Amino acid sequence: MNGVGRWVCCGVTHVLLAGAAEVAWNSRVPANEASGPWRSMFKERDPRVEGWLRHPLDDRVSALRNQLERRNCMADMPTFSAADPEYNLTDATASFHRNGFLILEDALPDQLLHGLRNASSYIMDKIFEVDPEGSFGGGAGKLPHRYSLGDSSATKSNFHLEAYAALVDLPTTTPLLQGIFGSPDYLAAGCGGDVVLAGAIEYQSLHPDAIWGQLEAEVSEYDVPPAVTINFVLQNLTATNGAMRIVPGSHRWRERPPSLLEEPDWMRLNTLCPVKAGAAVFRDNRCWHGGTPNLAEGLRALPNVEYFPPGAMPSLGWLDRPTMPLEIWQQLSPLARHISRGLVVQPGEQIVGQGIYSPASILDIMPFLRG
Repeated sequence: MNGVGRWVCCGVTHVLLAGAAEVAWNSRVPANEASGPWRSMFKERDPRVEGWLRHPLDDRVSALRNQLERRNCMADMPTFSAADPEYNLTDATASFHRNGFLILEDALPDQLLHGLRNASSYIMDKIFEVDPEGSFGGGAGKLPHRYSLGDSSATKSNFHLEAYAALVDLPTTTPLLQGIFGSPDYLAAGCGGDVVLAGAIEYQSLHPDAIWGQLEAEVSEYDVPPAVTINFVLQNLTATNGAMRIVPGSHRWRERPPSLLEEPDWMRLNTLCPVKAGAAVFRDNRCWHGGTPNLAEGLRALPNVEYFPPGAMPSLGWLDRPTMPLEIWQQLSPLARHISRGLVVQPGEQIVGQGIYSPASILDIMPFLRG
């Protein structure tokens, strides 16, 4: 993911990035038609692209690209910079609670950004071995040319990779997390993220992310978020490469998000762009968000780490099992070890599924998705 080497089109198309082959713009995959066993569970399709050809030069694709280039980026994004001498943590915390998200620029040092790119490329190489067409479907809505980096791991996590474990406690992100949760005793819960391949012409429906564990009140009533996700930006986010769209303030709303047919233009075009590589996108998991089309030449990856507030005790059979090797955990900072103490494997034990990747991995963790 460091630079495009070649772009050919359009059977099983490959973009060569960092010496690896990358599936893109596979015109053999019909719009909305994932090959995974999802149809009985995920029935919503993007009606705007029904019947379109997945090809960068298709007239309808070109028209959509032109529209996104003109109108797609959010105005007045809540953005702060960790490198700004006038950065105010109190203001950033208040902005997060008000909007349900914010962008923190300069969150990743170059060395960590490079390592995270390599780790994500490693995962995608494994996925492409299993799904060379890019058709299986993944992420919310299980659309083709999209993947969840967490759901594709047999452990539903990537903490067995040093580059991911290093994200747990950063000098740029930790102070803001402590401000959001009001305590240093929050918990690291998991890490995954999402990938959208070039040629993903469909919009993903707006949705909140799942809140795991029991709640004592309506989820919108909590002042402290039941979960916070940080997505890390690996390449510049633009109007056309599949950046996330998000609805400010929706983390405190009780109604359901609109369907793709019902969604107004201001929501559909409220996309987090432009955002520079190395930034971190903090998001209250209750906030409505969704993927947008990637009409560029290469994939867009947003690895993430998910955090729970103090006292959260998830127990659903995957979040409460160890996913971090002891030798990696021992290399972390004292705070990182403290907040990830529930993830580390005990001496002499093994992490089941470590290093195994497939877009079908989630079916073993959540067998009800087989339909």
